[in-house]
Amino acid sequence: MTTIITDSVREIALKYFSDIVYIDDALINPNNFLPINQTAVEQASSVEKTREDSSVPYRRLPPTRTIKDREEVADQINNTGEDRIRQTNAIGAQDYSKAFSLLYEFQQLGCKASPFYFESEDSVDLAVKLIETSHLTILDWELDSKGGEVTLRLLEKSLNKKNRMKMIVVYTRSPEKARDSLHGKYPNSPPEQIKSESGEYYLVKLENAFLLVCNKETFNAKGIMETFTDQIISNYGYFVFGFFDSINKMNDQTALILQRFSYPFDNALILQLCSSGFSQNDYAQIVSKMISNHFNKTTYVNSEILEGIILNWKREVSKLLDKSNEDLLSLIKNYIVEICKLHNSGTNGKRNIDNIGLLKEISADRWREYLNALDTIDLNRNKPFKEINTMVINDVLSIKSEKKMKRSLIEELEKLKKETKNDIIVMHKNKYKREVSEVLNPLIPVLFAFLLSSNATAPNIKRSVRELVEIMKVVPYDESSIENVAKLNDNELINFFSSGDILFKNDTEALICISPSCDAFNPAEKVMHHLKFIRGSIIKKDSEFQQLKEGQHLSVLPNPENLELLCIKWEFYKTEVIDIKNNFEQYKSYKRPYRFEQSYCQQIINSYLAYHSRSGVDELFFKKDSSMRNFFVFPSALE
Repeated sequence: MTTIITDSVREIALKYFSDIVYIDDALINPNNFLPINQTAVEQASSVEKTREDSSVPYRRLPPTRTIKDREEVADQINNTGEDRIRQTNAIGAQDYSKAFSLLYEFQQLGCKASPFYFESEDSVDLAVKLIETSHLTILDWELDSKGGEVTLRLLEKSLNKKNRMKMIVVYTRSPEKARDSLHGKYPNSPPEQIKSESGEYYLVKLENAFLLVCNKETFNAKGIMETFTDQIISNYGYFVFGFFDSINKMNDQTALILQRFSYPFDNALILQLCSSGFSQNDYAQIVSKMISNHFNKTTYVNSEILEGIILNWKREVSKLLDKSNEDLLSLIKNYIVEICKLHNSGTNGKRNIDNIGLLKEISADRWREYLNALDTIDLNRNKPFKEINTMVINDVLSIKSEKKMKRSLIEELEKLKKETKNDIIVMHKNKYKREVSEVLNPLIPVLFAFLLSSNATAPNIKRSVRELVEIMKVVPYDESSIENVAKLNDNELINFFSSGDILFKNDTEALICISPSCDAFNPAEKVMHHLKFIRGSIIKKDSEFQQLKEGQHLSVLPNPENLELLCIKWEFYKTEVIDIKNNFEQYKSYKRPYRFEQSYCQQIINSYLAYHSRSGVDELFFKKDSSMRNFFVFPSALE
């Protein structure tokens, strides 16, 4: 699959993956290659000594042979030995030269390529450690004479450590043999054959490893890095390069950090912390926020990463436009079926699914118009997708109106004047506009997300949305059990909670901490261990509430128990103050998997304050349309 990659993004990849370890048994000390003559002499001496030590008497040549004959036979024996030694040394020297040439090529690209001589199976444990700590590993397949058996064992042992994604390039003279061996070892991850300018190679994707099998004869260092970058973007997308770019920029700030925060900054920091009234147990959290704030101010993601996302997005649109009408409609109908499966069957469920089903009746030509509009969309405009939504909804309304009119006027339909017919259609459109818009407005972007996600399944897209919600709305904790958090600290309970913490008791209720950050951070001094929470209920299905009432707020959040989303209805009129010191025992059973991101937490607190600040005015703020609850996992698709 051709991927559009800018030079800046390639530079980000090259910089991030510059920490390379190259594992090969050919990376041997040059002194180990003995001169041919020296080796031949040593071998001849060894043979002569063996003859002398042997109890078998030396057998003379038959008398029919002359001295010249005997000399020719001796020369032949010596030449055969030298040829064999020369051939062995030549192969070793060739491998040695190739290995160090590859290291030199990586260094020419600016990479820190470290050689590791794989001497024997005793080297496996150390090799595994090096794979764990490097960003990219170049692994020779022929580490033994048994066709990659040792390499497979090395891979297996390395992949057992699942805490880090392994990026590995398998470098071999026999890509097909390596491919077959890997397929035999990992039958659920069949190698994918891919062609590039550097030649053919194989891609193997495992749960915690990304393997490229490349031919030694055709792939040099530049070809490896370009191919590797292409496949990272093709399989993981552009967004991950935002993280790579941030890490690169953090590394670039080493000198600045040493200059700005060097001693005696430590003393000033401790003086400030001591003067703030915080416990020593809180220092790590305070310093973590300080460091995060520093990098937030100094680190900006390269804009070309976003440009790459947009370019690839439009490339996917072009691929859809290249499909035949039959294939395009088939794909669209299949995804509409997937959306119907995901759709909540609660309030008006059947009617809504019927309205979604009308999308199947839109013509291929009309779908091409939508896609062309998507291809030329101006992303600088406010809510640019809204125009495409309007186009689709108007077409669905026309289809629905025609159907309704035929049912009610089937006998008189042909007799109607065109103007009258159009008036009736407009009447039906106005009648059904709200119900159709309510269900389709949030779902049309979902349908296009399906279409633009090449080879993605409904569960995968849903999982991606969950990850998007998590990165936008919450900050996860390493430890979710409050009881375990208590065990981490032997001192007085002082720093367990933060403003925005979400507590889950079971699968029916939740609490959100709305105490100010300073109170939550130091409850002993500020509020005598009393924190304030809003109570919420976890919504199981849409029919559990008809619409949000005044004093309620709906949050779509990651489910801490699985890779799904859940919906919580916060009720501002249900609050409670918890004494986290004296009544802590009753809250030990709660889970605290994450807290709200600060801006989203402030949004809820502002709504809470607005609700409690009413002064005889029915409404202070415009209420958002609650129709999207029927497909609440995509609540903000148009925002």
